[in-house]
Amino acid sequence: MQLADGILSFPHCLQTEQFLLVQVAQRVEQILDPIVQASLTAASAILAGLRVDKEVIYKLLRRDIMKESIIYREIQQEAEARGEAKTAGNCS
Repeated sequence: MQLADGILSFPHCLQTEQFLLVQVAQRVEQILDPIVQASLTAASAILAGLRVDKEVIYKLLRRDIMKESIIYREIQQEAEARGEAKTAGNCS
């Protein structure tokens, strides 16, 4: 690929990323181990979040499976702890 080809295809990057996310979702659905499936779904969602709109991510990747991921739960617990700390700080 030449530089000019990359520049010309730039407007299509988002569509390409969504297409790749569709492929990832299809592959992850084929994984039989629920722990591996949950972890890969959560990791894919986190990485996709760098480029793809969250509504698209939630549409393509099963959120219920994501919630089984250890990493997803840890991120959620950290967010809850920050929320509780913020609330406690506002009550003082």
